[in-house]
Amino acid sequence: MDEHARITEAAIALADAIGRRDGPSIRALLTPDFLLRTPGQGSADADAFIASVQGIPGEIISVRLENLVIDLTGPSALVTGIQRAQVRIDGHVVDDVRPFVDWFVQSEDRWKVRVVVDVAAQQPS
Repeated sequence: MDEHARITEAAIALADAIGRRDGPSIRALLTPDFLLRTPGQGSADADAFIASVQGIPGEIISVRLENLVIDLTGPSALVTGIQRAQVRIDGHVVDDVRPFVDWFVQSEDRWKVRVVVDVAAQQPS
């Protein structure tokens, strides 16, 4: 398996773990120094990222990735694409479509996420 395929596999594994709200599986895919960056709002650590996933309201029906683009440079990779999630809230299905930017690095002989940039976050006025 080439590196692009390994990175794609790790990105899909993270999306699947988010869909299950599986904190331990999410943590296993993050580096120890993981950061969630939200432009205009600062940074959060892995605990806060996992808590935000577990706090998503409603039932997560699915999370899938589309249009993945991987820019690989040595032991790091910039991964961008579209995350398409479906969530059922109060009997209504909500489609959440947002761009994503993740920075993967090689850690412990696997690809793990070092930084997630929340590009869909509301910008301050």
